Amino acid sequence: MSVCLAKSKLLEILGEPVPQDSERLVFQGVVLDFRRIQGGELFVALPDGRAYVQNALDQGAALCLVESPFEPASLTEPERVLVVGNALEALGRLAAWWRRELGLPLVAIAASSLASVVKELTAVILLKHSRGTYSYYDNPSQAEMFLTLCQANREHAWMVLEMPDLAAEELPGLVRLVAPDVGVVLGAQRGSAHVESELREGLEEGSTLIVDGDDECAYAALRSQGGTVNLLCVGSKVECEAQVLEVRSRGLAGIKCRISLLGEEIELESRLLGKQQAFNLAAAALTAKIVAPQLSAAQIQAAVSGFVIPRSQPHLRVVAPERVIVDGTCYFNPDGMSSLFELAQEAKTGGREVGLLLGGNGSLDQEHLIVRAASELRPAFIVAVGEIASLMEKAREVEGLKVFTAPSPQAAAHILHKLPFNVLFAKGSREIGLDKTVEILLELEGEMSPQGEPGFNKVEG
Repeated sequence: MSVCLAKSKLLEILGEPVPQDSERLVFQGVVLDFRRIQGGELFVALPDGRAYVQNALDQGAALCLVESPFEPASLTEPERVLVVGNALEALGRLAAWWRRELGLPLVAIAASSLASVVKELTAVILLKHSRGTYSYYDNPSQAEMFLTLCQANREHAWMVLEMPDLAAEELPGLVRLVAPDVGVVLGAQRGSAHVESELREGLEEGSTLIVDGDDECAYAALRSQGGTVNLLCVGSKVECEAQVLEVRSRGLAGIKCRISLLGEEIELESRLLGKQQAFNLAAAALTAKIVAPQLSAAQIQAAVSGFVIPRSQPHLRVVAPERVIVDGTCYFNPDGMSSLFELAQEAKTGGREVGLLLGGNGSLDQEHLIVRAASELRPAFIVAVGEIASLMEKAREVEGLKVFTAPSPQAAAHILHKLPFNVLFAKGSREIGLDKTVEILLELEGEMSPQGEPGFNKVEG
């Protein structure tokens, strides 16, 4: 059962006066969207939700937590409405109280381009051992993270949270609020221990922090701080508690890797695309093993082999047996781009006609690296959207590449519809909207289920 409290207890948690008649009003569960109310929940009306308080009551909400200014007197049941100064802060206090009430082992994964996949991998592995809950949201807001905490119940054995993307100075306070037993920081900027240090600052004594052991500067800085936090690392170095020993690409079918996990060698096979995913697998396996030491190698292997690739990671979209899209349109990070170009080179070497769809308005340094990599790959064509398009045009003049620049994601789809390719590698930041390009292209051409198409490595659905 998710959080279930009387109005009187909620007021006590929030530090508000407790009226005598408040025992009879009880809620179970928390919602942020009144349309999700089933009956009996607490509706938390963040500022944008204040206009829907009466709707929430009509839907069957037991209580409504509303941010001031708000006047409940005009409502049909004003006694069911609690007005507070800051609804998000109040939700956070409720979530923190419930987290401590349950006392479950909690993993907090710092926001990065890797957070969502490591979160889901960790949860899938832990589910082989016991029941638990994890963030259903990718790149969650603070409110969504608090909602995940409130959805935990007494039958769960663990929680895995993805932290919201906050300014580094805000991180320690949020970490102290949710009190994780294990913190995970991967994909932070190389050569800087900033995010790791901020997360560590918020961790309680005796907790564990898992970091990138191949980032020598950041790891050395963290080790020099001392303290009572147990520092573990993931990487290719022998001193890493989760060491990636070997990675073999299976092309569009995924990867095979061999890792040393706390001294035990384990062979893993996954449908995740790109060799860098081996480090995500190792990080998730280490995190799960810290939470549930009884996990066996066989359980970890079974979880990883059956893992369904989340849409936040590069995944296959099949138009026809010889026309496939590798959809990586959520992130434009350098590690992901490097992995994408490795896959593209493999496909090209294997005789496939390879195209690139690129979109970005990010760091010029990163985009120059991407342009250089694209020039070295020499694909059949490049379709570019956003500020990177001007760089690709210059590359066309210098390198003689076949480049098409599109004024919008929608226009890019119609350009691609006319171009021949066996494999299209799509990569761009979420803000550019290349996901729209892929969806429109699939609407124009249709989509097949990616199961063992002729000419490609077999990919199980």
